[in-house]
Amino acid sequence: AQTADRIRVERRDSAEFEFTSAMSTVVKFYCHTPEKDSRSLSSVASFESPVICCLGPLIQYLQEFNLERVLRNKSSFRHLPCESGGMNLSAATLRNLEILNNQTDGSVRGSLMWVLDHTRTTFGRRLLRKWVSQPLTDLQ
Repeated sequence: AQTADRIRVERRDSAEFEFTSAMSTVVKFYCHTPEKDSRSLSSVASFESPVICCLGPLIQYLQEFNLERVLRNKSSFRHLPCESGGMNLSAATLRNLEILNNQTDGSVRGSLMWVLDHTRTTFGRRLLRKWVSQPLTDLQ
């Protein structure tokens, strides 16, 4: 018998993702930042609203596990280029490294994509596939 893959899904209250609620969480979190190498409130508050809407609930989630300190460090944030900086991998490389499909039967199961893919939408799956098959080349 084949066992199903186990995935843990945690739901957050949708109100946490609203801009005002998320910004409130971000402000409370970054107002009290005594460390000298930490992010300042002004630098975080200048993020675009979709980033703030994700950062607020992320802070709340990490606080539940006492892991929020990772978000105080400047090195936790990087700007990822949208269009350029990707490496083009040949079809042979994708096949031999089993990035998108396994070599046994050609299915996705057992490939890197299978391990990483926890997306919920077709668009998300296509974007993840693009990221996996064209990894960034800039180390920063």
